[in-house]
Amino acid sequence: MPADSKTRIERINQVSAMARTSWIALLGYLAFVGVTLLGVEDADFFVPSRQTQLPLVNVSIPTASFFLFAPILATALYVYLHIILLKLWDAIADLEDPVIDGQPVGDALVPWLVNDWALSVRGGPFLPARPLRALGNLASFLLVWAAAPLALFFFWWWSMPAHRPFLTLFLAACFLIALTAGITGWQTAHAWLSGNRPPPSGQSPLWTALRELLRSRDPARARALAAAFRDSLRRHAALWALGLLLAYVSLVRTVWPTADRPPLARANVSNVELVDLPAGWRDWETARTAFRETWCRREGLDMSVCGQPSDADRDQSSPQVTHDRGAWCSKHDIEGDAPCNQTFARLDARFDEDWDAERRSAIADLPQLDLRGADLRSIQGQGVTLVGANLVEARLEGANLRGARLEGANLRGARLEGADLRGARLEGANLIGAQLEGANLWLAGLEAANLGMAQLERADLRGALLERADLRGARLEGANLWLAGLEGADLWLAGLEGADLRRSDFRKSDWSDASTRASPAQFADLRGVLGLTQAQLDNLIGNEGTLLPEGVSETGEPWHVWSCWETPPEGLDALVARTAEPVFADPEVLRADFLCSPDNPRRKTGTPLPLDAPYPPGHPLADR
Repeated sequence: MPADSKTRIERINQVSAMARTSWIALLGYLAFVGVTLLGVEDADFFVPSRQTQLPLVNVSIPTASFFLFAPILATALYVYLHIILLKLWDAIADLEDPVIDGQPVGDALVPWLVNDWALSVRGGPFLPARPLRALGNLASFLLVWAAAPLALFFFWWWSMPAHRPFLTLFLAACFLIALTAGITGWQTAHAWLSGNRPPPSGQSPLWTALRELLRSRDPARARALAAAFRDSLRRHAALWALGLLLAYVSLVRTVWPTADRPPLARANVSNVELVDLPAGWRDWETARTAFRETWCRREGLDMSVCGQPSDADRDQSSPQVTHDRGAWCSKHDIEGDAPCNQTFARLDARFDEDWDAERRSAIADLPQLDLRGADLRSIQGQGVTLVGANLVEARLEGANLRGARLEGANLRGARLEGADLRGARLEGANLIGAQLEGANLWLAGLEAANLGMAQLERADLRGALLERADLRGARLEGANLWLAGLEGADLWLAGLEGADLRRSDFRKSDWSDASTRASPAQFADLRGVLGLTQAQLDNLIGNEGTLLPEGVSETGEPWHVWSCWETPPEGLDALVARTAEPVFADPEVLRADFLCSPDNPRRKTGTPLPLDAPYPPGHPLADR
């Protein structure tokens, strides 16, 4: 072997050893972070206690830190590998003799897939035909060029549900840098190994021109930078375009959704306990039932007299309950039905206060999850547990929170427009000033929730439980309150214009200064409503099933509602559409029922009924 050829072979083997060491380190690191990445869940971004477990070293770190630092090292290792490989391509390109000492040059080199790939690119006699060459070249491409960019792509894509635009943009930059290094290395290898080295560009590299300008702000250097930038745009137009595309996708999928694709990335936390509940934790209704029994014993009351809170209104008029309570009142020298009923009403009010304090204390002892201002738009959170979570001013527009457990959560000022909260448990939640326009709260539990000043326009509250809820100043225009339970709710200054109040239970609620223009209230229960005026009722329409207080109104006339509107109120078409769609009613039939006509003359209607009287037979609320 000539001395010059021997020197070149030794040089190639030295560079190959360095490159192979870097390559093995990169593959090992990618395997390590890849296994870790597969174990990351969307919930890990939002709960500090749910950290990412690193395999082998058995160390846990915050998920955001893992997504920040792991790609940096992967990018650095990948770029470093391709810098070393440039030296390898240069050395192999300088080989002149395909045969050295009677054997192919490939046999004289360190056995490595990359060396064989480089010799195959040189072509001709440098690497004789052998089995599995194509498979070896494919393996070289995947392991040397594709593995790291692919891993960085997944880091970038899987970071989007966190809705942290700067993190996602940073990962896009890591992916683009690695892709640029890989493409440059691939093109350089093919050019050098095939003997087609391009002539050096007459322009200074872009970063060199920028560095020179920063050193001395000479106009000539500014012109040189502009020329270098134009040259970079010309030679790397595809990479510049890809960078802009990555930035666009990163922004619209994390912070600025558009009407076009791609959509906002959705985090999936369905059925995840983001707040760890202790063993034996009971839901609102179960815990309230158990506390009622304890409270009644503490008050010295038998359960047959005290009863469960959920059954008290329904059962207190039954013969057995009436007899037991009457006997108890007689025993304690409380004579007369009215004083007896007032006594138990005061007991129930005191129980509500004690229960609220008990439950607030239990929720306060839970781990506090701080999601203030968190961007949770479009989150998939069916059945998620967020009991007592701090969601002040959180962004939850379009969120799927069906059946979510949000009891006692602080949602003050949260944005929940269009959110799906069907069947969600929001008992005792703080929703002051929350924006719930168009939200679906069908069958949601909102007992004792604070919805003061909440924006609930066009919200679907069918069957929602809002007993003792604070709705002072809430905007409920156009809301659907079909079959909603609002016993004891505070609706002071609430806006109910155009709301569907049919079959709603408003017993003992407070309507002081509430506005009620153009609202249907057939079969609604308005007995015992505080602050009620005949002027408010004149804005409603109802039927004989609309239950009213006994006695006379402030006008001196018996309480009544009108059966229909003589003139179509503003927004009638939208009202008919909203009230017809959920129950699949015929809009024309509803319109005819709402408006007066020769066949449907205007008349006073409604049925005055004592607050403690049972529902009339056949009334829709009797079986509620």
